[in-house]
Amino acid sequence: MAFNYVTVLAHRGLDICVASPATPDRLGYIIDHINFVSQTFSTVAAAVEAIDDYLNQQ
Repeated sequence: MAFNYVTVLAHRGLDICVASPATPDRLGYIIDHINFVSQTFSTVAAAVEAIDDYLNQQ
């Protein structure tokens, strides 16, 4: 099955997305950036926090 990702929020220039259609193995939110490739977040707030942590380290 091919997956598309839908942006639910753009935060500080990075997109937070969900898979469409969602399946049990593709639940949660991802950040569309190379540094977050293997990470999935359970909430948008957790993804926003990860983006802030990453960008504040730059």
